[in-house]
Amino acid sequence: MTSSTTGNYSLNVYFNIGTDVNLAQVDVQNRVNAALPLLPQAVSQQGVLVQKKSASFLMLIALYSEDGRYDDDFVSNYANINVLDAIKRLPGANQAAIFGVVDSAMRIWLSPDRMASLSITASDISNAVSQQNNQFAVGRIGQSPTPEAVQQTFPVTTSGRMTDPKQFENIILRTDAKGTSIVRLKDVARADLGRRIVRCAMLMTARRQR
Repeated sequence: MTSSTTGNYSLNVYFNIGTDVNLAQVDVQNRVNAALPLLPQAVSQQGVLVQKKSASFLMLIALYSEDGRYDDDFVSNYANINVLDAIKRLPGANQAAIFGVVDSAMRIWLSPDRMASLSITASDISNAVSQQNNQFAVGRIGQSPTPEAVQQTFPVTTSGRMTDPKQFENIILRTDAKGTSIVRLKDVARADLGRRIVRCAMLMTARRQR
């Protein structure tokens, strides 16, 4: 059992030589499914991944921008979205992963003194972000059923989830009944887009041959 400062937990299960790895994976998955109801809600939301792997390396790949056109964040994000899954589909590639934690995320840095002066808690901010940064269903204006016959219908589109730090900073945390006194996220915090490491390298392990 191992854990990291980023909150990731890993449990490695070792089997005797000659064990059918496919059946072993199914057995482990069944045990994990039985334990899921007992895990904290935060763990269930993040998800539990079960996969078979080998400790031997087949290949190491390093990605970089030759002319410096793209920065480390762009290269890392490109590798995570476009390259990693393609490598996982290669025959003989049992597992492919990126060294370290390179996921991009919106970081919200809170100001405790400003929050205290406005009587706003971290839970208030978390609830406002989860409620306002959401994917809402859309439809069409004039779509059936309608009380009268409609000659034309118009599709409705939305911008979807927020992607820019300024959009997060404009999230409304509190307002009065008249809407004249509004407290936004930027009044008690700042938002920026970042990732956890700078280097980008990928590791691919070999499938155990029998």
